[in-house]
Amino acid sequence: MSRLLLIPVAYLLVLLVSSCGYRVLAETDSLDFRNLHVAPVENRTREPGLEDLLHRALVEELALDRRVRVVAREQAEVLLEAAVIRFNLDPTVEKNDIAVQYEVKLDADFRLVSKESGRVLREISRLGSPILISFSVDRSALGTRASQEAAEIEAARALARELTNRVLLR
Repeated sequence: MSRLLLIPVAYLLVLLVSSCGYRVLAETDSLDFRNLHVAPVENRTREPGLEDLLHRALVEELALDRRVRVVAREQAEVLLEAAVIRFNLDPTVEKNDIAVQYEVKLDADFRLVSKESGRVLREISRLGSPILISFSVDRSALGTRASQEAAEIEAARALARELTNRVLLR
């Protein structure tokens, strides 16, 4: 009797699971390429060094993901081009009319370009970090600058993670 009941229950379970709208993506479901090169990042802001921070963050984040290989330009199927288009330091906390905490805002434009055809495969404009990154002013100018640089690095990493999720998970 229990075997007869088990078959319809198993069938019903399979039917429910297959129609729920969720599915597990295979490694190749969302990617049309395997080898990607991160081109040098363009910095359209007045803040020096952001192009290097974002380039490093993109290479590291994409390498961690492992669904694509970050390779030299000669081996790439796709080129990732990026430009930092906005950098803001906005005061978030003041004491006695002096800013003691700032928020770092970093936005960039991205393009995935087929190396072979030059065709733009995907374009993402004005992508910003999805999390708020802030730093506190230190008693010394050197300490404040170090805190700002650490916040800039974290903003670049958050932006790289967001881009990786959008490109690889489409």
